[in-house]
Amino acid sequence: MKEKAIRVKQSRENLMRKFGREPTVAEIAEDLGMDNEDVVLAIEAAQLPISIFESVGQEGQDSSELIDYLSDHEEETGWLERIDLTDALGYLPEREQQIILMRYFQDKTQTEVGELMGLSQVQVSRLEQRAVSKLREYLR
Repeated sequence: MKEKAIRVKQSRENLMRKFGREPTVAEIAEDLGMDNEDVVLAIEAAQLPISIFESVGQEGQDSSELIDYLSDHEEETGWLERIDLTDALGYLPEREQQIILMRYFQDKTQTEVGELMGLSQVQVSRLEQRAVSKLREYLR
């Protein structure tokens, strides 16, 4: 996956120079001869995780850690629900997982998800509905 992420990054940079704008996932996939899903997975794999103990204040000021904010805004039951949801996501097909992650965790619109995955907004809507139904069924 690391090699794919490097290839995707290089292709993205080349296409940005060529087009003068951010390339779509479909354009990167076409350039590399890959599926849209593989490109999305490579992009996500290249993103570095952030520690909950990471300092979020500005330098020189009294800085807090990310966990301080999470503790203030999340109740214990919220954490338990997120763990259940994470388990449930694992039972979805990869494509549906990606749609749920982009829609509900990255706040992307159905149109944005469609552009990233090479799908129409209607297709994203149907896949999202199917995935949500499966999640509800799993969490019962």
